[in-house]
Amino acid sequence: MTKKKWSLLSIPIIILMAISTFWIIKDKKKLVCNQNKNLFPSFLNASLFIDVDNDGDLDLIVSPIKNGDKSDRLYINNGGYLSQSKVPLPPRYMGASGGTVNMIAIDANGDNFKDLLFTTVDARESSFYQTSKIQLFINQKDGSFKDESHRIEKSHYKSWIEWIRVGDINKDGRDDFIITDPGSPGFTEDEYFGGRIYIQDKEGNFNIASVNFFDGKNNYTDTRLVWRQWGPDSNNRQFAMDVFLGDVNNDGVLDIVSTANGIGAMATFINESTPKQIKFRVQFSFIYNEVLQPKVDRPLKNGLLIDIDDDGFQDLLLSESITNHPYDKTPILAYRNNSSGVFTLDNRLIDPMASVSHARQWLKGDFDGDDNLDVFIVDHGYDNPPYEGAQSFLLTNYNGKLHYARPDIPSGIIYSHGGAVGDFNQDGRADVFLNNLHKETPYRRLFLKNKNEGFTHFCY
Repeated sequence: MTKKKWSLLSIPIIILMAISTFWIIKDKKKLVCNQNKNLFPSFLNASLFIDVDNDGDLDLIVSPIKNGDKSDRLYINNGGYLSQSKVPLPPRYMGASGGTVNMIAIDANGDNFKDLLFTTVDARESSFYQTSKIQLFINQKDGSFKDESHRIEKSHYKSWIEWIRVGDINKDGRDDFIITDPGSPGFTEDEYFGGRIYIQDKEGNFNIASVNFFDGKNNYTDTRLVWRQWGPDSNNRQFAMDVFLGDVNNDGVLDIVSTANGIGAMATFINESTPKQIKFRVQFSFIYNEVLQPKVDRPLKNGLLIDIDDDGFQDLLLSESITNHPYDKTPILAYRNNSSGVFTLDNRLIDPMASVSHARQWLKGDFDGDDNLDVFIVDHGYDNPPYEGAQSFLLTNYNGKLHYARPDIPSGIIYSHGGAVGDFNQDGRADVFLNNLHKETPYRRLFLKNKNEGFTHFCY
């Protein structure tokens, strides 16, 4: 009888404990800031949201410059509060004289822990961006990383590697990667490296692939993505500038879309590879048409693949490369996929049309929780002193179009050399971290997405 009474009395206590636990968890999701806002150095060159410890929340890596750091910094997320890891990342190329311009996650050993690929450059004024290195840091599963860049067949380059794209290219279940060329002036044909593919072998080494191409008329081989400027009837070779990985024809295999380093046709490389042979069938897309202007006068550079018109096939967003004029703007260009990987300019996919100064980084994320990927464009403006910057903005994706939305991020956060996107507070909406280079603001970098179109600054 006593045991039964005790059980009855315990029921409301259990209920109260459950309610209390619920509200504790709910309050934790609100992420009330109670720590040092000056967590980061003033000048950051790159950033990446990544779950390094497989605990389900997003940690953060940033690349400080101008402050003597020899390594980039890892910040561990503990319930929404960031703290700098006590174990430093391995030294970057050139140490305190270097800078990281691109970070991306990769699984380089099949252990399901995220490893790191960095593009690092010589950042000294006398030799600014004249050399670069690809660095591979392997996750040791204890909060530390080990530099194993020796696994990469060729890691040092003249000029700099702008972006690294990661995915399984030869269908063997392992991550491979592609590097992009920024359009280095003065390069000979042999020096261009845009579209160079690194294939991961069973031992976790990354080797440069010899690629077989068929353009509808000719078979040819190269170690980079190359094509004839206007198709198989032209003898003018074109080299890859920007490169995007995605399954553009929905056959379950990653294809490659590449812009040219000159004013020429874009190329789509339909993936017909096997684990033992890298092979592509080349298709061509013209970069403008007579009906849907504008005519493109400069190479296309920076963008992403995303399904805009809700047909299940990835379309393409791009802009022209920057000029030396501080107040130039160029429209964002939308290209509709015909379902086979051929793209046609159709700016009716953007409402209203938007322009950029220098759209440094294009980030995808579901910012409104509707299961459609939206686009956040980090625009740093004219890339020379006095670094006046430009306003970054959001393109929300619904009803078969991208809709321009100016986020309520403070106008002072205007010169940002890129950023990072991820659901930091785990509310189902993507958030954004802005690097905010060249502005001496110790915080105001992390912005959480509201239920409406706006963002709220959080803590850092």
